Amino acid sequence: MTSKSSLLLIILVLSCSALQGQKDWIIQLKGDASLADLQAGWSKTALRSNRDLTTQPIGRHFNIYAIQSVTQLSKETLLRNPAILYAEPNLPLETRSTPNDPLISQQWHLDNIQAIKAWDQTTGGVTFNKDTLVLGIIDFGLFTNHEDLKNRIWINKGEIAGNGIDDDGNGYKDDVYGLSLKYLNERHTADNAADGLNNHGTSVAGLMCGESNNRTGIAGMMWNSKLMVGTFSANGNIGDLIQIFNYMLDQRILYNTSGGKKGALVVAINYSGGISFAKAADYPIWCGMYDQMGAAGILNCGATTNKYVDVDEEGDMPSTCPSEFLIAVTNTGRDNKRIYNAGFGLQHIDLGSPGEGVYSTNSETTKSYSSFSGTSAATPIVAGVVGLLYSYPCKEWADYTVSHPVEAARIVKKSLLASVDKNADLTGKTVSGGRINAARALDTLKKYVCNRVITGTTDQLSVKAVYPNPAKDFLNFELDSNYAGDYTIELYDVLGRVILQKRPTYINHSYQLSLPPLHSGMYLLRLSNGANEAVKKVFIGS
Repeated sequence: MTSKSSLLLIILVLSCSALQGQKDWIIQLKGDASLADLQAGWSKTALRSNRDLTTQPIGRHFNIYAIQSVTQLSKETLLRNPAILYAEPNLPLETRSTPNDPLISQQWHLDNIQAIKAWDQTTGGVTFNKDTLVLGIIDFGLFTNHEDLKNRIWINKGEIAGNGIDDDGNGYKDDVYGLSLKYLNERHTADNAADGLNNHGTSVAGLMCGESNNRTGIAGMMWNSKLMVGTFSANGNIGDLIQIFNYMLDQRILYNTSGGKKGALVVAINYSGGISFAKAADYPIWCGMYDQMGAAGILNCGATTNKYVDVDEEGDMPSTCPSEFLIAVTNTGRDNKRIYNAGFGLQHIDLGSPGEGVYSTNSETTKSYSSFSGTSAATPIVAGVVGLLYSYPCKEWADYTVSHPVEAARIVKKSLLASVDKNADLTGKTVSGGRINAARALDTLKKYVCNRVITGTTDQLSVKAVYPNPAKDFLNFELDSNYAGDYTIELYDVLGRVILQKRPTYINHSYQLSLPPLHSGMYLLRLSNGANEAVKKVFIGS
C-alpha cells in the first residue's frame, strides 16, 4: 500500500468513526421545534436518559445547538429524536498556514495583484456615504495591541470593558472587540505567544487591513477598515466557529434593521481554517451558515487545504460547501502558479491568491513583522479586496449595498471572479481559472454599478436565499421580488433531467419545497414566473 493510500485510509476511518459515534455533536432543530421538544424527544431514541447530555445554544436565529454526552452517540441515534433536523459531528478545526519562510523585506504580492493601482481608486475603510466597513476575522488568537493593528480593531460601543456585565444584551459580557470564546471578555491574545496561536491570527489580520500610510510596518489591503475579532481556544471546534458566525451575523442584522444606527456593516468574514477530506453533505449546519450570512449581505472567504488535493473528488471543509456566498481560495506563488501543496477543484475552488512568503504582522512583539505562507495567507488578501470593492467611491453603489445587500454581495463576487489574471496553471483547477487582480476587480465593479444606473430587483426575479443547503427533506427559498403570483418550480439533476416539478397556485416572497428521497449530489433549482427565471445550485444530502 502506498503512503498516499495509507493516509487516505486513515482519514476515511477517522471520518467514519466521527460520523458513527462520538460525544460532541452539533444539531439543528426543525423550524417549529423548541428546546422542550428536544428534551421530550430523547425518549424516542436509544438513550435511557437525557441527564447525561449538556446542551448549549450556538445559533439562536437558526435553532442550532452544541450537545455533549458522557457516552458516544451515533448520528442515527440523534436523528431518531423527532425534533432534530440535522446532526453533524463537532470536530476540532485546523489552521491552514505553513511554516514561515525566511524574512522578506517587501510585500511582493501587492505588485502581483495590482494593489497600488487599485488604491488609486479607493483605499477602503468607508463607503461613499461614510459608513464604516467591517471585516470579520476568526482565529485562535490575535495580538490586538500590535502597532499596525491596534487602531483597526472594531469596538462594540454598546459594551463597557471590564465590568462583567452584558451591557448591550446580546448574550455576551465584555465583548468589546468582538467575541472571545476562550476568555469571554475583551481579551483575544492566547496565553503563550511562542506557541504560534497569536501569530497565525495576527498575520492574517495584517494582510486584511494592517494600518497603511502611517509610516509604520506593512500595508494591509484595506487601509482604514475595522476588524471584528472572533477567537477560540487551540482545541476550538465547529461549534465554536458557528457561534462566532452567528455573533458577526447578529451585528450585521442589527445594522440592516436599524438603518445603520446599531450593529456593524460586516461585509466579509475571513476564516483560514477547516477540515481536510471532509464532505459538505456531512455538514449541512456548517454549510447552511454561509447562505444565512449571505442573506444579510455577508461574503465569506475560506482557505482550502494545504495539500495536493482535488477537493471536488476527495472533499474539504468549508471549500466544498455549495453556497454562492462563499469564496474558496487556493495559494499562488510569485510566478502566479498554484503552490503544489494547495487544494484545487474546478467546481469548488474559486480563484488563486498570493500566499507564499507574503510579508505581514506577527505576534513576537508589538512591532514585529515576518513572512507568512499557506492558503491561510492567500485568503485574507481576497477578503481585503472584497472590502475594497464595497468602498468604491460611487454613491449609487453605496446606496445599493444597503438597500440590496444580497444582490450587492453577488455583484462583488462576480466582479472578483470575472477580473482574475487567467493562467494555464489555474485553468481547469479553479472556477475562475486565474489569480485575483484588485485593480481589475474594481474596474469590473465600476462597469456593473457606476457606469450605469443600478436597477433594483423590483421587476426582476431573483432568489434572495436558498436554505438549508445542503438540503434533505425540504428546501426553503426567498424571492427578492415584488412579484406575487404563479410560479413554476423545477429541480434538475446534473444530467439535465427534471426530477421534480411544482406549480404552486400563489407565492408571495417565500416558499418551502418538499423533497422526495433523492441521491446525494448537486442539483439545479429553476424558478420561473413567465417573464423571468432564476436558477440556483443546491446540494441534496441523503
